[in-house]
Amino acid sequence: MLSDEWFKEQGKMFQKLRKSTFPNDTQETFAKRVGVSRNSIQNIEAGSQGVSWGVIVKALSLFDKKTEVESLFQIKHNIKKLKEESKW
Repeated sequence: MLSDEWFKEQGKMFQKLRKSTFPNDTQETFAKRVGVSRNSIQNIEAGSQGVSWGVIVKALSLFDKKTEVESLFQIKHNIKKLKEESKW
């Protein structure tokens, strides 16, 4: 299981990404850009584990991270290796 510290660190990284991508945006301005409440952005940046998946994906899409999000769900197995491991 992921620790609270891991989530806090991701929140800090998200904040850095927000500030570098949209340097003039406050949390309020960025929240409007995403279409969510300022509280949602605050929760992400604080490392809250209760942030909705939709909010995270909407925000990441503004950072041009759609490909990275989509790659999380790509199956990239080596079929030959899988067959060897399962003794097909």
